[in-house]
Amino acid sequence: MVPAPTSGNSQAAIEVANGTVQVLPPLHAGDEVSVKALNDNDEAVGSEYSPSGTETAVAWINGKPVAVTSLVGGNFSTPLSTALDVNNNGSILAQSGSSDYYLLGAPSGLCQWQR
Repeated sequence: MVPAPTSGNSQAAIEVANGTVQVLPPLHAGDEVSVKALNDNDEAVGSEYSPSGTETAVAWINGKPVAVTSLVGGNFSTPLSTALDVNNNGSILAQSGSSDYYLLGAPSGLCQWQR
């Protein structure tokens, strides 16, 4: 990950497999982003921070930001604060609050455990 200059807001950038640098935009203008992990398919995950203090788990797929909760099927409505890791199959380890963790997209579906 390399820093990208912006007009006052923190914005993340990654170096992708072909050696180019790609700026990762926030979901909402004016928010700051932080990348936690990148897989071999150039899919990145991390967090977005709003000026009001809200933290949202974000995935960047093809360079476009999506809320991780929107990637979960069914009626999943738990707010996810950060995405911690992504494997090469696209499964995401996300966190809600300080002690609830979810493995999203695993072969067995949605798994939850608490610290």
